[in-house]
Amino acid sequence: MAHNLRRGSLQGLRFQFGLRTCLLLFVVFAAAASWLRVRSERSTRLQALIDKIHQCNGFVQYDYEFDESGKWNNAEAQPPPGPAWMRRIAGDSFFCEPVSVSFGPPFEPGLQLEHGIEYAKALPHLKYLTVFSPSDAALAKISQCPRLEELWMTNWPAEARLDRLNASPCLRVLRAHMERASDAAIRALCSVRIPICLYLEGGEITRAGAECLQKIPELRVLAVERTHIDDQMLYYIGGCSQLSELDLEGADISDSGLEYLVRLRNLKLLDVSSTRVTAAGVAKLQHQISARTRAPRVIR
Repeated sequence: MAHNLRRGSLQGLRFQFGLRTCLLLFVVFAAAASWLRVRSERSTRLQALIDKIHQCNGFVQYDYEFDESGKWNNAEAQPPPGPAWMRRIAGDSFFCEPVSVSFGPPFEPGLQLEHGIEYAKALPHLKYLTVFSPSDAALAKISQCPRLEELWMTNWPAEARLDRLNASPCLRVLRAHMERASDAAIRALCSVRIPICLYLEGGEITRAGAECLQKIPELRVLAVERTHIDDQMLYYIGGCSQLSELDLEGADISDSGLEYLVRLRNLKLLDVSSTRVTAAGVAKLQHQISARTRAPRVIR
């Protein structure tokens, strides 16, 4: 009889243990199902936004395509995260975050870009944005992107209210590229209080435009190509106190113009290739700068 009692007790313990295990598994599966449902609904919402961005001539990139510093890391070398079959069902945004949007030249200037930015603004982790010829309304919407860190802007109107970008809460760099440089386009940047990397290509800059360069308060990088920069204009560029990189490749400059760059105490990289600058002129400049700070690396 005692043997039967012990046997019954053991069976009861096994039954209790099995019930607890079932309850635990139920909780785990319920939590997993809830997570999948929330994640799937979120992915569906993001995919709807991405589809609308594509309709506005936009291109979306994901977080796995960038490294920690924000550089594109050749995503073709590695597949998107998650199993391919599930990505086909749930979309790429189920396993990764859309962080970059690039808009090509709009077919309907202004209106289509503004709509596209409105959709991009709704992406919760948008960090990088590329736009062409933004209107004032588009600039206002860009300034409202809550997590935007880097803006690529090409061919902005000379009358654009670029000061609207100062209201952007997280914007840490503006990369401005002008395909036909002009004095008015440079003047428009003088009201921006965000670090600027400026790339000028083609067009013609006068001494008035060169003077405006030193009035851009946070100009960090300047590259000029086919813009008629000469020795006299280097006097104004030498007044850009925050400049750390200067690309003068192909400019009509000589050793005499380099003397104006001695004031650039933050300069780390100087490109004077395909110019009339000599090795002696470069050595003199480096010696003069090194007397006060570290001499820049010069490409010649």
